[in-house]
Amino acid sequence: MDAEPAILSLLGQTQLQHLLAPVGALLIALALLMRYRQKYRLRTGQNRLTPHEERERARQVRGMRGDLEQLMVEVEQLAKRFANQLDAKALQMEKLLADADERISRLQQLGQPEPEAAGSSAPPVADRPPTAAPPNADPKAQQVYSMADAGLNPVDIAEALNEQIGNVELILALRQEP
Repeated sequence: MDAEPAILSLLGQTQLQHLLAPVGALLIALALLMRYRQKYRLRTGQNRLTPHEERERARQVRGMRGDLEQLMVEVEQLAKRFANQLDAKALQMEKLLADADERISRLQQLGQPEPEAAGSSAPPVADRPPTAAPPNADPKAQQVYSMADAGLNPVDIAEALNEQIGNVELILALRQEP
């Protein structure tokens, strides 16, 4: 009798093993079928949200819209602040340019000789013959002088020598006449 329960338990295990294989295959097929159905819904646009999901999505959209509006306000304030700073810098630049123009005119007045007689006047700067560069002038100044003698204006000289216009004008203003 001891052999009989062992045989039954052995038979039960083999039947159970025979049932596990089809049940496992059925579960795998079911999982694949569900996955295919989800892909089909996504392709055909039948993926509908539940009312709870729709409310949640609407809440998220409202939140994003509020964040975007706040960001737009901050960007607008930042743009106004930058515009004000640029305006202030432009005013400073205009004042500096006016000051530089005034200094240039004073330098030019100092460089002009005084008329000897009341009836005679000094020839205008454009009509004066070119003057030689001083022997101790640096090479850049000599280039500026030679280009100015050739008839180029300070802007063209600055572009040709890759210099700032103010430097060229200063070199020309400090040019000493014999």
